[in-house]
Amino acid sequence: MQRHLSFFLNNLTYPRTATRLVIIELIHTLVVKFPEVVIDDYAEFLFLPLVLRLSNDSDAKCRGVIATALKQLLEKTSNNKKPGFYFADQKCTRAWKRSTFLFSLAHLLHGVVSPA
Repeated sequence: MQRHLSFFLNNLTYPRTATRLVIIELIHTLVVKFPEVVIDDYAEFLFLPLVLRLSNDSDAKCRGVIATALKQLLEKTSNNKKPGFYFADQKCTRAWKRSTFLFSLAHLLHGVVSPA
């Protein structure tokens, strides 16, 4: 299973927007359809590549689908299996302000994870 997911995650950087969008939608569908037990096993594996693509993708539609996939991933992952670098805690966010990249990442994810 991890080999197949790696293939999809590696293709998130594909140059053609339409192809990236199909791959992102496929990952989103997998997150929605997989049982929680499977999501718990692969949440950390999926999380960082999706976050990096969220911050680096030039296409707004791709970013929107990635944000939706990340939100679904975080909602479906059980609390004790949340990715280790998931930082809903305010203290952690304050510590990350020392790094511009990490602070920008925290800001991006805050919009994805926080209830509207």
